[in-house]
Amino acid sequence: MVDEERVKEIIKGVVEYNRCYLLSVEFKYHSSNKVYIKVIADSMTGIDLRTLTEITKILRDDVEFNEAVQLDYELEVSSPGVNWPLKERRDFVKHVGRELEIYHFIDSESSPVCGRLVEVGEDGIVLKTKKSGEKHFAYDEIDYGRVVLKW
Repeated sequence: MVDEERVKEIIKGVVEYNRCYLLSVEFKYHSSNKVYIKVIADSMTGIDLRTLTEITKILRDDVEFNEAVQLDYELEVSSPGVNWPLKERRDFVKHVGRELEIYHFIDSESSPVCGRLVEVGEDGIVLKTKKSGEKHFAYDEIDYGRVVLKW
């Protein structure tokens, strides 16, 4: 059986070694002897194909990783993509100036709130909306944000 916690620790170390941060690791078991491992990683400047390839190569060649997995596996290392939910400060920092939808827990306000992200602070973010001007959201009021794509 796969030692999922140990595999996650190894993946996190390899991702951080490549100056990135780990967003998620998923395990999907296809049978009793095969597992699909999906890794989502990013960096503050965005992750490129070269870095994704390097992380994949290091993991595939890592003896400790292979011993922790113990099964035949398929490994996918990917960037978060445009629909990845923004939840942490570091997620929002990368999107200052972009249009966002903020899904929140504030009962007195409709959700989502749409606007341009104008500020990212230690305690929350500020959106400039068309209806009510600047609106502050504390991080604990935010369920998640999404970038609004313009086609």
